[in-house]
Amino acid sequence: MLPGGWSDPNYANNERWESISNPPCVPLCSSPPSPPSEVHIVREAESGSITSPMTAVYDESVSNCYYLHVPEGTGNHQGEVTFTIDIPADGNYHVWGRVRGMGGGSDSLYVSFDGGMEYVWYVPVGDWVWDKATNNGSWLYWPLTAGQHTLKIRSREDGLAYARAHNIPVSAT
Repeated sequence: MLPGGWSDPNYANNERWESISNPPCVPLCSSPPSPPSEVHIVREAESGSITSPMTAVYDESVSNCYYLHVPEGTGNHQGEVTFTIDIPADGNYHVWGRVRGMGGGSDSLYVSFDGGMEYVWYVPVGDWVWDKATNNGSWLYWPLTAGQHTLKIRSREDGLAYARAHNIPVSAT
């Protein structure tokens, strides 16, 4: 079961959502967030605008049978995917992703909104898991207004795999 009682029928294993403790919030908001509302904005990773050397890879074990990654050895800090997202209401939003770190040298990426500061998001190594965007271990929240926004996920280390993004408001204003 995911936050707000929501579940993802494409994945039987959602323990990552249930087992996450409450690390501190990066100070993008002035107070701790309230529980998530029922608004979920979902994007398959390959549905965004992809910049090389990031590429879509076929894999029947992931949602929609594709995930994104920058092939090992093609260089760090290269390749990205951007999404135009319609935010339905003003509020503080966070990002969850279906991710898989391949090892200590391929377990992080950058995440940002609207050309703003890029934060380093370290992801677990091993199997595919749901993971909440962080900045060096602290959860991230973005205060967004209703309307169109651009989410960018950029490679920090080649080899990392990224399959899906969820944007969930954590408080409404």
